[in-house]
Amino acid sequence: MIYPTSLVLETVSVCNLRCPSCFVGRGMTTRIKTEPKLMPLEMVDRICTQAEALGTVKVVYPYLWGEPTIHPDIGAIIRRVKRTANVSLSTH
Repeated sequence: MIYPTSLVLETVSVCNLRCPSCFVGRGMTTRIKTEPKLMPLEMVDRICTQAEALGTVKVVYPYLWGEPTIHPDIGAIIRRVKRTANVSLSTH
């Protein structure tokens, strides 16, 4: 059986920029038409615990389309993720 070696967490569903080439920044997704969605720390912990049980995850990306530094708990998220695997963070 093949298990994942990386994990992507969408910790926040919005971005503070309005880049014309990005569908999130251009408002082309329903995710940003509502209140910003923040992944609770409890969910991050649950997901990381499951990833640790697999034993194959080597890197975690705590972002996808949203801007991760908007999350008020990004420091705690990074600390939790570091207990599971390496962290790769991208921001603008």
